[in-house]
Amino acid sequence: MIEFMRLRLLLFDVANGWLLDGYPRTAFQAEELDFLLDDLGQHLDWAIWLDVSESVLMSRSVGRSLPDDRPEILQRRIQLFRERTALILDYYGRRQRLISKLLRI
Repeated sequence: MIEFMRLRLLLFDVANGWLLDGYPRTAFQAEELDFLLDDLGQHLDWAIWLDVSESVLMSRSVGRSLPDDRPEILQRRIQLFRERTALILDYYGRRQRLISKLLRI
């Protein structure tokens, strides 16, 4: 994935900035991205975290009626997020690059 990011960030259309959605997903990937950006002479301004309650996540996802949007699968996704992905919040928080917004929907 990091090689894909390298190739993508070298293209002309990102000269005025870029936005990543869904990547990096782990602190390890975030660290790799930081090394890559240093190598390319670029930097990340902000990581944005939109904090939504588990009940809202569940109700919206179940409402999509997709085959894998069953409550037990969604619960597992949320658990995996807490175990693996949430650590990225600490990573960017320690670097003072995290903007967090609690959404009350």
